[in-house]
Amino acid sequence: MPRDEQPDYRHLLQVPSLADVTEPVVVTLTVPADTARHVATQRIAWMLVTLLSRSTVHIVKRIVIDCPPDVVLHRLVTPHPASDGSLLSTLIETRAHGGPDAVDILTSTDPGCLDPATGPHLTYVINPSEVDAGLGHSAWAVVASAWAGEVTTRQPRLVPDPKAMTPFGAYIAACLAAAQVFLTARAHAYEPEPVVLDAWQWAIGSERFIEPNPVSIEIDSVLAGVGAVGSACLLALWATEEVTGYVKAVDADERGIDITNLNRCLPFTVDDVGKPKAATAAAALSRAGFVIAPEFGLGETYVDRDTHLISAVDTPEARQALQDRYPASAVQASTRDLRLEVLRVDPTSESACLRCYNPPTETVPDDTLRGAAAAASEGELQEHADHLGVSVEAIEEWTKTGVCGELGDAMLTRLRASTGSRAEFSVGFMSVLAGALLAVRVVADSIARSNRANNTSTQPMETRFVLTLLDPTAITNGRRPYPRDPNCPCCSPLRRTSWLSTFVG
Repeated sequence: MPRDEQPDYRHLLQVPSLADVTEPVVVTLTVPADTARHVATQRIAWMLVTLLSRSTVHIVKRIVIDCPPDVVLHRLVTPHPASDGSLLSTLIETRAHGGPDAVDILTSTDPGCLDPATGPHLTYVINPSEVDAGLGHSAWAVVASAWAGEVTTRQPRLVPDPKAMTPFGAYIAACLAAAQVFLTARAHAYEPEPVVLDAWQWAIGSERFIEPNPVSIEIDSVLAGVGAVGSACLLALWATEEVTGYVKAVDADERGIDITNLNRCLPFTVDDVGKPKAATAAAALSRAGFVIAPEFGLGETYVDRDTHLISAVDTPEARQALQDRYPASAVQASTRDLRLEVLRVDPTSESACLRCYNPPTETVPDDTLRGAAAAASEGELQEHADHLGVSVEAIEEWTKTGVCGELGDAMLTRLRASTGSRAEFSVGFMSVLAGALLAVRVVADSIARSNRANNTSTQPMETRFVLTLLDPTAITNGRRPYPRDPNCPCCSPLRRTSWLSTFVG
């Protein structure tokens, strides 16, 4: 298997502040008996075990789970429950969904769990009812309320709510813990720190938490991009029982799901490799009252002035194409390295649009690409030939003549990808966290529109949230204004005035 098609390829790439893995981490997870039946506890456990098991054996050596065996799994915890309906079996079976190099999952009663392990070891207690303040760094509490998540070795600021049904806090808490594990394995001189993230207020280190409890949230949206961030957004909406309505999910990836997607696209399993992303997500995540309608194609094809847009595309060209449709509302999330950004577009202010600060990349001329192919080594030509299923001679002939046809189109597509669209570093916990925060904005905007229609008060709307998990308490993190790009053609006065006539927020 080529290196760039292996499951761990993306999260082992080099980026600043990260080193090669010297020793994978042993992780112990405890699910307390007194909170194991809480839906938030189960969601943290499933999300964290799934993220860790799909991190591959290069990051996590093994996972040891201490969980009561007789706990019944809540509905809407995972789209892939175990056949016996128990939480423990579901956690153990997550390994089978992750494909090659998934991490071994043991229970605390398995003989191998006590084998001595060299290297780093992290212990997590999920939604504990009480935390021993003397544990120090030997164990971390992973705690969730409805809208906030926390990892700490101190007394948690959050109080687990057994009745909390929204998944956002649980997903956040699991991602924060998974980030600690990954950074322990790869970051230079990394020391985990306690952190709490409030998704409703877009706040880090909150002291006062607002926990809205909406009875019903009806949405009617178009999701552009069903990759890592988009599929996580759909997962969070699916798990929010109060959400009903319709999402048209659009994706144009002709390759469909590949093996490298699995550590970031949690709704997908190894059995889904080769299937289309949108249709697979719809099959896994549609439920009674919540319909996902899949479409294969470009997102902008399905966007007009009445559309409530959820953007999870990752190229400047795709963002501009969506912005050029001037939807009725738009929210967007993206990741880069260990940083994420969530953007709420609002032309009623001087804030940025989807296109701002994202100029399209320059397209390399066809003749330049053909010249590069002509100068390629024998080994590179053979790699192209093997990938396309043609002979080296056929490629050499194309480099000389440039005759159009299926081979020419396929070579240009492959060569153009090599000029700037190759796989970049990415990790599952960043994608899931970005997708969960994106889903929160979808829900919050829907609530705000409903409140305005009923002449009731709404929360102030921020435009941008930024977070890096390499240093989650940095002052550069948090919500902030995001002024529009003065050079953005989509924000010209004429276009902005026209957009204001149909924008509803």
